[in-house]
Amino acid sequence: MVEPNGLAIDGNDNLYVASCGPCGHGLSGSASIEEFAAGSNGNATPIRMIAGPLTQLDGPGGGPGGGPGGIALDTSGNIYVAATDEIAVFGPQQSGNVAPLRLISGPHTRLNAPYGIAVDARYIDVGSYTSPAFVLRFALDANGDKRPRGTISGGATQINSYLGGLAVTAEGELIGDDRGSQAGSPPPPQILKFRGRANGNVAPRSVLAGSTTQLAIPLFLTLAPSRG
Repeated sequence: MVEPNGLAIDGNDNLYVASCGPCGHGLSGSASIEEFAAGSNGNATPIRMIAGPLTQLDGPGGGPGGGPGGIALDTSGNIYVAATDEIAVFGPQQSGNVAPLRLISGPHTRLNAPYGIAVDARYIDVGSYTSPAFVLRFALDANGDKRPRGTISGGATQINSYLGGLAVTAEGELIGDDRGSQAGSPPPPQILKFRGRANGNVAPRSVLAGSTTQLAIPLFLTLAPSRG
């Protein structure tokens, strides 16, 4: 694994890691998705890896310097990865150097440096690693050059820059970590929560921010999977 950028946990507590490979930071290695068994510790070997040129995970866009950013899972075990100005979807049994089952990509998608990503029973939400940042929403079965079903952007949203992580609660609310300035100067980092299916230039339901939070460049965000 080289420079992990995204984390997800399935219903069996297996851990999924999206690594952006070289990431434009002078490191060597390839972009990959790695799955580790529940309880893995130490110098553990992944039980599954998706990597190679057919995956289309390497390239500009996605994370801070290229390759995969965030990763999310649906209830069927499909893997959604924000990478290279696209969303790549892999099946629950895919492994190795394989092409995605679906690829959401093209000018109509408006994807621009996608990073944080979350899925629920109907939609894919993806946040941009840009300044200013925004959220795009796609149908869960979207494929190809599809227009988003909704957006969250504008001054009222209080989103500043670099949405590193997204998660959807059981009630359908969307939570995002806003990294703020990479240099540590204003705007400050914050955690934003929006009502379910929020769309447009809408205010968040809550904002977690301030010096006592001790937030500093938040990157990952995840919620415990439902146990049903």
